[in-house]
Amino acid sequence: MESSEPVETRLRRRLNWLLNRSVRIGTAITVLKDWERRGWAPILFGGVVRDFCILGSRRYPRDIDVVLGNAGTDDVIRELSGGDYRLNRFGGLHINVARWSFDVWPLSKTWAFTTDASLSPSVENLPKTTFLDIEAVAVTLSGPDKIGQIYSSGFFRSVTERCIGINYVKNPFPPLAAIRAILIAYKLRFQISRQLAEYISMTVSQSGITALVDAQDQHYRKVVFRETDIAEILEYFVIQLASDRTRLSLPERYWPWQLELWRH
Repeated sequence: MESSEPVETRLRRRLNWLLNRSVRIGTAITVLKDWERRGWAPILFGGVVRDFCILGSRRYPRDIDVVLGNAGTDDVIRELSGGDYRLNRFGGLHINVARWSFDVWPLSKTWAFTTDASLSPSVENLPKTTFLDIEAVAVTLSGPDKIGQIYSSGFFRSVTERCIGINYVKNPFPPLAAIRAILIAYKLRFQISRQLAEYISMTVSQSGITALVDAQDQHYRKVVFRETDIAEILEYFVIQLASDRTRLSLPERYWPWQLELWRH
């Protein structure tokens, strides 16, 4: 039976529980609280918030996106004391702490803020920068032990309607954006919007199916959907796009895969 609890209330309750009572995710939360105490203003962003809101504590995310509102990557590196990290092409850090992985970057280095003059760098605007609405959510802390503000751009509507759409169409890697949309839809068992299906089809037309396969291999070091799988999904889209549907489904034979899908 579906809960009648408002989605934002559920998210806030689950995240406050995470900050105060979680054991299995303790190391990651310790790091987050430490950054808050240092005044770095960490912002939980994207996939980690999405998964905790929708999947709850039964599926702890291994990869945690954190945007720093008041610190740079040099500040983080100085405090790592020889920790395992690497710089990415956008000026952020990938950090491994125990069994957790963090992708960390300064707010001002968010890709959309560096390329779109109409978006000023702010925590309020951060959710407006994600390709998908299902990741368009940012959460601040109010001290190390309590959730502060929650900012969103279509996130709660996406969760309520169980349908993924495009939030900000510009992105540096369309093949990766396209295949991530498919992966997330299967992981969550959500439908996708007509606009998103058209975007995926257009990306394949322009870049080729192989580009979506290569994007999985390069970004995740594994391939979930191969060329024949993607071709079948696209054919499924074509049939539905011929109608006036605004929300599209994906082939059901792949649904069992969602239990073992990657954790992003």
